[in-house]
Amino acid sequence: MLILKPARILPMMIGGLVLFACDSQRSTGPAGPQFSRTITLPGFNSLLGAGPARVRIWLKPGTLIARRVVVRQGDQLTRDERVDGRVAAITASATEDTVTLSTGDLKIVVNGSTTFRGDREEGDDDNPSAPASLAEFTLRLQNALAAGRHPAVEARRPAPGTPQAPTDAAFTAALVRLDDAADRPSIELNVQNANLLTNASPPPDAWLQVLDRKIELRTSDGTTRIGQQTPETLGELQFRGKVASVDVGAQTATLADGTILHLVAGSDIETGDEGDDSTFATLADVKTALAGGDSVVARGEGLRETATPRTLDVIEVRFRKESPDEPEHRGVAFADSVTAADSVAATFTLGNGALVNVTAHTMIAPFGDFHTLGAVVRALAGHQRVKAEGFGMLASMGPPKVLNAIGVEFELNH
Repeated sequence: MLILKPARILPMMIGGLVLFACDSQRSTGPAGPQFSRTITLPGFNSLLGAGPARVRIWLKPGTLIARRVVVRQGDQLTRDERVDGRVAAITASATEDTVTLSTGDLKIVVNGSTTFRGDREEGDDDNPSAPASLAEFTLRLQNALAAGRHPAVEARRPAPGTPQAPTDAAFTAALVRLDDAADRPSIELNVQNANLLTNASPPPDAWLQVLDRKIELRTSDGTTRIGQQTPETLGELQFRGKVASVDVGAQTATLADGTILHLVAGSDIETGDEGDDSTFATLADVKTALAGGDSVVARGEGLRETATPRTLDVIEVRFRKESPDEPEHRGVAFADSVTAADSVAATFTLGNGALVNVTAHTMIAPFGDFHTLGAVVRALAGHQRVKAEGFGMLASMGPPKVLNAIGVEFELNH
């Protein structure tokens, strides 16, 4: 039996499949459904005693302290499990790579079976700038890290039949999205009562152990809030897109695709962390940003109110200023045979005729068959077939097209 100090109850309105690591404010608007209810740690323990549950945990950046925990049941347990966070490092091998996140050194394994998706939060799954392969994904992250950037990623995997053991750190991603909106660290997994650990000497009041990390639950001082999703959120839909206009009086925001987001009494608008000026806390803030020329992206969950025009009652939303493209977002992927190479000029030519420059900043993958341009020259002279796969910046449309390679892997073209 879990013995816990009484938790301080804080008001909280949360719901939907996707929620965010932040303090939320309740929007003003007409009366509407209540999407969640606050529960205590003993209440949380009782829910887990009745069987497995899905939890999503939002962490204070740079710590293993939970800011918010949302408990879901029913069909939520069959949905993909998910980890969001910023990349601290990537380690490459011949068959799989390991991405280390800045939060708790969580390890995400990616391999040849992993699917990669677009790198802009408002993009669709067919975003042409998505990494085309594991090699390109790795090279892109390596380049970003070398430049001092820490890209945000969203990693997903199918939910297991039974919750993963609390001390099992394994997470192999079936899908990874390079996603600016995944910058708030969070973990979404199925858990059972073995994952909730008591603490005889608070603080913290308890731990929620997942992926072999002990997440602190500090309910007594109000740091951590725990909520249970209500049935009102059944049938929720995800939305994401650029905000085209705002009507503060009507409490609506219209997206570029025509979708109308309607804020009701139960809606939560995510607010930013301290020092975060990219997240807007009110519709008025969004309207001001649009008037000032900023591009604002909305992402969240809602319930369909009408089909025409498509109108959603918002469960949870984050309004975020779209960040300008960074260099790795404007690159060009390539994968083709190498027809010529010149180690003196530091160039190689692809089968499609494109000329690729190898600069002092180009990273040649250490797990490839050839680690220098000179080795490629010798291989071609020996009548070996070589393939180059990588990522570069467009220097000239040509003809011929010229790329400055950011990263490249050279391998035998069998």
